[in-house]
Amino acid sequence: MCENDEDITLNATTNNPGDSYHWYLNGVIIENEENYQFILENNKPALSEIIDRFQEAIDRGLWRPKSNSALINIGKLGKFL
Repeated sequence: MCENDEDITLNATTNNPGDSYHWYLNGVIIENEENYQFILENNKPALSEIIDRFQEAIDRGLWRPKSNSALINIGKLGKFL
């Protein structure tokens, strides 16, 4: 998903997260059913915050999901939680 972890760290610490950062996190947290269920069962408030931050990144133009499914999933999950 992501070119390398160093890119993710640099983007995150410089307040300049690129698409690869968001795609990596979306894949690890939202799209990975096992991870999503674990966070949902163990820390639902944190999952809600994560989804809110994804939606905020989309709204602010910081992330433009390449697939419609990512956009739809985040929108649905935000309303669900």
